[in-house]
Amino acid sequence: MNFFEPVGVYQPRARKRLRRVCEQPIGVNSMKKFMISTAVAAAMATTAYAQDANISYMETADAEALMASNLLGARVYATEGEDIAYSAGMEAEWDDIGEINDVIVARDGSIEGIILGVGGFLGMGEKDVAVSMDDLQFVSDGEESDDYFIVVNTTAEALEAAPEFMTATELAAAEEMRAEEDAIAAVEAEGDMDGDGMTTGDGMTTMETADSDSEMMTDGETEMTADAETEAEAEVEIVETETDAEVETEMADAEAEVETEMNEVETEIVEAGEEIEAEGEELAADADAMADDAGEEMAEANEAMDTEMEGFTEVDIATVENERMIGTSVYTTADNENVGEIGEVLEEGAVIEVGGFLGLGEKPVLIPLDELSVMAGADGELRVYVDASEATLEEMPEYEAE
Repeated sequence: MNFFEPVGVYQPRARKRLRRVCEQPIGVNSMKKFMISTAVAAAMATTAYAQDANISYMETADAEALMASNLLGARVYATEGEDIAYSAGMEAEWDDIGEINDVIVARDGSIEGIILGVGGFLGMGEKDVAVSMDDLQFVSDGEESDDYFIVVNTTAEALEAAPEFMTATELAAAEEMRAEEDAIAAVEAEGDMDGDGMTTGDGMTTMETADSDSEMMTDGETEMTADAETEAEAEVEIVETETDAEVETEMADAEAEVETEMNEVETEIVEAGEEIEAEGEELAADADAMADDAGEEMAEANEAMDTEMEGFTEVDIATVENERMIGTSVYTTADNENVGEIGEVLEEGAVIEVGGFLGLGEKPVLIPLDELSVMAGADGELRVYVDASEATLEEMPEYEAE
């Protein structure tokens, strides 16, 4: 591949970075002619052409022709090989070397080459390299005219080592700068050669004077260095002293804060203990009062029961006829509470109708006869007692006659 540095008139380059138009691979390998936009053609046209009345106007372009805008910013790949026949995924083995930054157009309208921006990252450190149009291949990867890759037959290393492209103006400026640098270097070299034998007005050579000045500067610098070191050491001592004092103060404050918090915790623990003890005493007093009230209530209930049971004597339930038992009220032994009545007497026990109101909502439960006691009054009234509360009876399974 031939790289070149044209020195002819070159139009300013339109920098278009970070465009991946290249992902639109085209037509055939042999396509080497590009259609430049009318703006580029007008910019390149000479006065003589502008005055020509016999201008040929174009109404359209070939389907495989490209506008300059299609090229600028397009990605370019490098691979070693000519007449590439595309197969799916082969671009993964190519080197993505950069993008097209500009197009070089001659005054006669022909395209001399393109400028590639290679290397760098995000446009930084990039170098322009110009290659001929003949070095480009358009590798088609689809049926559409804009399905193509732009490929150069070279390697990424070769492009990075290629000479950097410069316009004629840039080249002239670089040569002028090199000439100035060469002139400055020559003057400095001549001054170094003459300086060894130059003599001052008092007979001393310039080298001797320089040595004396150097010694004086060295002594002064030594003194300044010593003073600076002494001052720095003093500042370090002050800082260390201040730091030690600050640390001691912070430690003392921290210890005082911890001690204060410990005292507060101890106080809270003592107060909580006293509060718990007071609540315990209050609960104990309440329990004693409740026990006393319950005892009094039980005594009153027993007294009332004794009063109510006066004139009643216990009889053997086996001696009482079943018909007489039916409809008899049932009371609890503990508090003499009426909980229901006998609904039926069976061999296995008596069915007690528990709860309800006026016969509605009653629940029949079966109680064995040996758990019942019968009391008979002087007037022949019967009462049946059961050693269970109404709540216990209601929780029992409901009796269902077979």
